[in-house]
Amino acid sequence: MTSPGWPGHPLKSGSLSRLFSLTLEQGGPVSEHELAELFEDVLKHPCAFAVDMLPPEKVEQIRRFCEAEGVLSFQSLRSLLCCSRPPIELLYLLKEFAKACRMSPGGDLPDAVASALYFLTTGLAKKHYGELQREFSSISDADLRSGIDWFRAQPWIDPALKQLLD
Repeated sequence: MTSPGWPGHPLKSGSLSRLFSLTLEQGGPVSEHELAELFEDVLKHPCAFAVDMLPPEKVEQIRRFCEAEGVLSFQSLRSLLCCSRPPIELLYLLKEFAKACRMSPGGDLPDAVASALYFLTTGLAKKHYGELQREFSSISDADLRSGIDWFRAQPWIDPALKQLLD
């Protein structure tokens, strides 16, 4: 993706998860309870990582957005995702992280958690930025709808997060 102001490089799997200090024991299936806990841990993380990944003018734009929304600047990923219109740069960074985790065998997150983050961020981009979503992701509308349906059907995802995609 080479849109002006968006990062020109995909995130490497592990770059954000190291910041999140996520650990997952290898082997064995992950329970719904563990998926819920891990997904919430990701969403509780402060958004300060964006400072190092965005140009200074975009960081300042997001800070002003946070002030206008009454959200503590970079408080948590959840707080920004739940805003009236999350910054597309933040959605893009999170989508790229989720995509890298999904593509990496034995990645930093279980596939279900990475997929949930991917469909949440991509769905929010579509909802808030409409056709700009085409530059954001190459996923087809049908596949995005299927992914959002899957997201909504997961019992371990907070209903408040599911409502964000209404």
